[in-house]
Amino acid sequence: MCNNMKNAVLIALVPIILVPLITPASAHITASVQLTPSILLPGDTTNGTLTITNKGTTSIRVTGVTFFSDLSIKPKSISQIGYIPPAGTYELPFRVKTEKAGLYTVEAYIYTTNGTLKQVILVDVRDLIPEIVLTSAITLNEVNTVSFKISDPLGVSDLKIEPLFNAEPRIIYPAGSEGTFIYYASEKKELKFRISFYNGENYHEVTQTIMPEYRVSKGVLMNVSLPYDVVCLKDVVPVRIELTNLRGDEVYSLCVKVSSGSFTKATKIASLSSMESKSVEIICPTQSPGEQNVSVTLSFKDSMSNPYTSKEYVKFRVLREKAVSVSNIDVKWNEGMSISGDVSNNGKSTVYNVMVALQSGETVKMYYLGTINPSDFDSFEFSALGFGSSTTSKLNESITPKLVISWNNELGEKVNEVVSIPLPQKPEFKTESNPTIVVISAVVFVAVVAIVALAWMRKK
Repeated sequence: MCNNMKNAVLIALVPIILVPLITPASAHITASVQLTPSILLPGDTTNGTLTITNKGTTSIRVTGVTFFSDLSIKPKSISQIGYIPPAGTYELPFRVKTEKAGLYTVEAYIYTTNGTLKQVILVDVRDLIPEIVLTSAITLNEVNTVSFKISDPLGVSDLKIEPLFNAEPRIIYPAGSEGTFIYYASEKKELKFRISFYNGENYHEVTQTIMPEYRVSKGVLMNVSLPYDVVCLKDVVPVRIELTNLRGDEVYSLCVKVSSGSFTKATKIASLSSMESKSVEIICPTQSPGEQNVSVTLSFKDSMSNPYTSKEYVKFRVLREKAVSVSNIDVKWNEGMSISGDVSNNGKSTVYNVMVALQSGETVKMYYLGTINPSDFDSFEFSALGFGSSTTSKLNESITPKLVISWNNELGEKVNEVVSIPLPQKPEFKTESNPTIVVISAVVFVAVVAIVALAWMRKK
């Protein structure tokens, strides 16, 4: 703040000091000076122009000009300039070479036939170079778009910035006083920049070191959940994965892989912008009774093809009972055998292509049920009349018939279940009686009884 106030005071003093001090003998001429650049850096050279103006009504002869200063000035002196007509001017170019920062005085003496004019020139040399100020923090293990501003008190030209680390672009030409670069930070470290520019015709190149503010990446959040943790055997469990990109950059080629035992399935997501969320669901089979572990692996890349991997684990319990079961089996004999029953879906997911087959030896009868929703059932009924040998209407009694239940779960896996049929004892079949024979038998019986009774009475 103090330096700025000091500079403002010095700049304000320059036009006051540059007012020519004119002796009475040279009252008809004035002088002014212009320096380019007006503010110098240590070691700079400025191009100056001393302008002599004749404000009189007659020509004035200028015999010479001499500069006095501790700075290096070329030319140091010049003679025999000649006449300057009324309202005319003469411009004398000169160069001033500086070494160190400070405020220097140069005195120019202008000699004429009418006297001598003294012109005081101030040379302002400041140790002020453009500086980079990072306006955004850098997140570790992410592709950062880093913004910065340039503090340029001198107003230099052809400003060029070269990051001396792995950043893009390799050379930055700031638009105005701001700029950006892309940087992947794997560790906390200082960043070095090469800054080059021109102050007038003076070329400068400096190196600036900055320790940025570093932050820890929040990564891509993976939330894995199961809708239930106890399932039937040969059922399926949907594994739900929600991904949220908490990073500051976009990520690409996301792959979510679910593995459990011999089962592995993956799904892909093309990209995920910063703070964007997406959900996927992968169906996992229930393979064997007991506790079943599931691993969920997430892999992705950033815009610089840096790879990332994370893994989560979940588990569920598998019951010994299968998802589909047969109940209420009823076997009846009626001029053959009839079988009925219910097929129930005890699982958490829909089953498809449910079919019941009655098998006896090489003979099979099919009953198609189709789709059964969770916690629902369907019924079937077989008539065994004509079932068995092709030459008889009776069931093949030498082989115990079986029920085979088959279905597909939501993964498309085909499951078969064989159920033995509890056969009741076959009832004895009785020969039907002829009514005529029954009547004759009754008459014969009555006659015999009458004859026996008559014989007994005669003995009496």
